[in-house]
Amino acid sequence: NGEASRTRVVTPESDRANGAQRVAPTRKIRGGCPASCARVGAGEGTRLARPWCVDLVGQHIGSYIVDRLLGEGGTGPVYACKHTMIDREVAVKVLHDEHARDPDQVARFFQEAKAAADIGHPNIIVIIDYGTLPTSAGSRTYLMMESLEGESLDKRIHRLPLTLEEVAHIMGQIASALVACHAKGVIHRDLKPSNVFLCDRRFDPLFV
Repeated sequence: NGEASRTRVVTPESDRANGAQRVAPTRKIRGGCPASCARVGAGEGTRLARPWCVDLVGQHIGSYIVDRLLGEGGTGPVYACKHTMIDREVAVKVLHDEHARDPDQVARFFQEAKAAADIGHPNIIVIIDYGTLPTSAGSRTYLMMESLEGESLDKRIHRLPLTLEEVAHIMGQIASALVACHAKGVIHRDLKPSNVFLCDRRFDPLFV
């Protein structure tokens, strides 16, 4: 679980009608999940789709500095950040301005971050930190998670067909992650190839 670029099954984003329900046992939590943003890799030169939102490139978040924008979803942009001393890279999602001013959205963001952190499974993204960040436009809620390198399952399928053995291997990992989610009362309501990320590990070229 210490490898920063392991692939994960992640809770989807609310802007694509995705999200998770956390049941305790009858209480439900809906909305966007912070985890999926680690998979949004648009590369360098990416610009914010919402130009009125605060650009955080160059700003410090604890011992990390915001390096570049990776991508952007309906709930917020995702940045690549590097540790100022050890060069470790992480992904940070920040709530969009309009969501940051909505207490319900902030509470949902935290609840889903905690749900992902509580599960603790090798195929579920690692949550590193959660907090508020001072910006020129006011405080913004952020979620820090491991940085993933690889490609989503949907991109892999379009790029290169999978063998039956590869499909079985990938599905076994997904099923294992879902069992862990269900054991914690978390239900993934929109599992699809774009919400599954694959990394080429030395020990497994199709690590979910």
